[in-house]
Amino acid sequence: MLKFLSVDYEKALELLLCCEQTYKQWEDNGQFMIPADYSLVALIKACAISELEWFGFVIENKDSLIIAFRGTKSDLDWLADLKVEQEIFPYVMGGGSVHKGFLSIYQSCREMLLEIIKEKTPAKKIFVTGHSLGGSLATLLGYE
Repeated sequence: MLKFLSVDYEKALELLLCCEQTYKQWEDNGQFMIPADYSLVALIKACAISELEWFGFVIENKDSLIIAFRGTKSDLDWLADLKVEQEIFPYVMGGGSVHKGFLSIYQSCREMLLEIIKEKTPAKKIFVTGHSLGGSLATLLGYE
């Protein structure tokens, strides 16, 4: 018999809206709306091939930290998407192989994100979300 996991639909919708705002951030040169009960921790800029671009943000409230990434938007993002060769994921022992383009973008913002997580989350839940390419970045961060 299959059992369904309990789903917090309110949190899922909140994370979806954060993903939507990552695209607004890219389109509006860093500007986006932050949910009313959250405050901005950091803006995420990452390098797709050769240029830093807006890739998302980190926000927090008293209970949680949300890290949100956007998907493919620029021509450079598309080029990174095409780097399909596999590389070893160097941050988890036995972590397997990962898409070279996704890893490259992740590596360009990794240190900043890990510092924020270390500083901000001793008693907070961490939510990492993203759409498309951003989902890949969120998965790499969550895995690490």
